[in-house]
Amino acid sequence: MRHACCLAMFALVVLVSYRPVAAQMLGLYAGRTEIRDATHDKSHAWGLEYVEQVAPHFGLSLLYLNEGHHSDQRRDGFGMQAWARTSPLGGRLTLAAGVGPYYYFDTTRRGQADYANDHGLGLIYSLAAVMQVADRWSLQLRLNRVDARKQFDANMVLLGIGYQLDGAPARSAATALYTVPRPNEVTVFAGQTIVNSFESELGVAAGIEYRRAFSRHVEWTVGFLREGDGHLLRRKGITGQGWLTQWALDDRISFGIGLGPYLAVDRPNAGQADESERFAGMVSLSARYRFTPQWHARVTWDRVLTDYHRDTDVLLIGAGYTF
Repeated sequence: MRHACCLAMFALVVLVSYRPVAAQMLGLYAGRTEIRDATHDKSHAWGLEYVEQVAPHFGLSLLYLNEGHHSDQRRDGFGMQAWARTSPLGGRLTLAAGVGPYYYFDTTRRGQADYANDHGLGLIYSLAAVMQVADRWSLQLRLNRVDARKQFDANMVLLGIGYQLDGAPARSAATALYTVPRPNEVTVFAGQTIVNSFESELGVAAGIEYRRAFSRHVEWTVGFLREGDGHLLRRKGITGQGWLTQWALDDRISFGIGLGPYLAVDRPNAGQADESERFAGMVSLSARYRFTPQWHARVTWDRVLTDYHRDTDVLLIGAGYTF
């Protein structure tokens, strides 16, 4: 968990410090992964990426990568990569090579009826070919190599689509209302909790969150989260996170990555009567769409990181008000 905090905070500082000069892009990828061992076990893979080009031939990216479901392993993680880029063929084709740290979450079998949530820090290497196919749209072929050190290594082949976010047209009088500063936000959520086990036990989740913007790209939240009854846990508590955010489409859409502590009360086994306080970490992705300058919908995915093998994914959708 310590490595995850350091990686995320470093990513926030670096991306806030640079002002992009050419492109901001969201990418979605899907393909296949293969374990680099004697089994050569194969599975699906997919990823989500945000890229900022901070110089003509240099870029930075934040990446979520899901490496699929293997027989005794289910691994995903967050990474940050630095990219060297070149654009032959008049700029329609971009070739790039990237490398950076990768913090992973690995659900592994521990005996016949039990499992473990292992966390670790590795490296991810990538080669990419990006072809511009429309004004804002691009297609990408990517090769990834994950060097996990303490866990299995993997190779991936991914195809993806990218959307360029910057270069929006000038705002009209109507859309200018969305740029009026409204630094406070309250959102109420409902959704589902998924335990990171091989049975993927489910629970009904709910929460409420207060968000404060300190600048256009830096926010802070405090909230209450109830993860519901996931059979292996009944957990609820107070969350606090720092956020790096970005805006698009005349400020109607914002998205961001958050990191912070989670102080919870948990009963980690269904047959256990006593509850106990637990301190965990939380890494989150969130996107907001504003229907009006005041009212919005928000979708958030929380990954809860524990040191007692009760990691969860919490998927939330909510409605809120900004003021």
